[in-house]
Amino acid sequence: MLVRAQEALAGTLRQPRVALREGRAALRQARSCPPSVQAWCLLAIGDARLKLFQIDAAATALQRALDLDAAVTGTGGLGEAREQGEARDSGEARECGEAREPGEAREPGEARESGECGGPAEGGEPDEPGKPGEPGEPGEPGLPRPLVLRLRLTLASARLLHGDADGAWALIDAASAELAADEARARATGAERVFGPLDVGTLRDRRARLLIEAERPEEALPELDAAVEIFAGAGRDEATLIALNNRGLVHLQLRRYTAARADLERVETLAARTGLFLVAAAAAENLGYLSYLLGSYPAAVEAFGRAERAQAQCGIEPGQLWVDKAKLLLALRELPEAEVAARRAAHLLRAQRKWMLYPTAHLLLADIALLAGDHETAIAAAGSAARAFHRVGREQSAALARLTLLRARYAAGIPVQAGRARTLADALAEAGHVSPAVEAGILAARIDL
Repeated sequence: MLVRAQEALAGTLRQPRVALREGRAALRQARSCPPSVQAWCLLAIGDARLKLFQIDAAATALQRALDLDAAVTGTGGLGEAREQGEARDSGEARECGEAREPGEAREPGEARESGECGGPAEGGEPDEPGKPGEPGEPGEPGLPRPLVLRLRLTLASARLLHGDADGAWALIDAASAELAADEARARATGAERVFGPLDVGTLRDRRARLLIEAERPEEALPELDAAVEIFAGAGRDEATLIALNNRGLVHLQLRRYTAARADLERVETLAARTGLFLVAAAAAENLGYLSYLLGSYPAAVEAFGRAERAQAQCGIEPGQLWVDKAKLLLALRELPEAEVAARRAAHLLRAQRKWMLYPTAHLLLADIALLAGDHETAIAAAGSAARAFHRVGREQSAALARLTLLRARYAAGIPVQAGRARTLADALAEAGHVSPAVEAGILAARIDL
């Protein structure tokens, strides 16, 4: 069963639906196996569901695996963190849902690994392990610590996608502390380390993803440089390509377009050649966005088409790709088509419960409505986007949404304070958003006239 679970886990980047079925089948047969075998099955299930954007079900499976460890060791595990995270998640869903579907900067995110709409778990029955038994004495050996580390880091990705950045950081910090303690113990006693270089590389890659979402790409870059070096040195091609794709995204955010293209083209070529369709799709989408930023719209259309075909090979439809299509259509001033794409993005991101990205669709709808002269819709959508970005800690994106809100209010004849526009201009300039900062400054000057 252990081999079957690990094979399912390895297949999540190629055929996540098949991997999910294999992981569930392995779990059914592993109910009488040791907790570590059941935990590997749950890790494969959780990772596959994450690739399919079944985020709630992924988090549940991963937490159940961690609960197995808590049951064996007699510790509290992560139950408290989970309950807090779930409360935030459900609240986030309500808040983001208040404004029904009524930015030019690349919206931060982890490697673009596309997935279908979230929703109920497939297969009927829940992903239940066997009975863990009575809790043991505190300190009793539980699951292998590298396995627990991997569960925590994968759960952190689920929390992040769900908009619970605090919960994700808590898991990353706990993993960092455990690796630091292991290193200190090994130095002090000369004992063999529990965690190896690959564990360090995985932690640095996941930490980088959180830094990207927190709109701190300059801090994410050294983490990804280290992760790429570790994975490549260990011959871990899949992990190397994922980290390279994330690094290409960071280069995009830092406007280092030559470096971004080098990383992303390498990833797409190698991933497509080895059947890693989700990674190939992510790189193609990021290359499309690079072409969009450089004004090469035909190349952007071609790259988005490659991404869509790669995702179709996995039978999935991402919300992020529709966001990028909407941005491209908006740049081409194809407003009706852009609105259709933005609304499709909002529908998918909401269904997938990707609250970190969901506000982006509302900001796009606001920008489209503003250009179309629908000031009322623009005001409502921009206000919703600004509040939602703030709730998930994306303050730079919230500033972009507030700029659209001020522009819409000014266009509608609603009084706007020039001081607010100047404050936004300063904040956007400091964050490196040059064009929006200029727009905010021009708006302030117009208000003063």
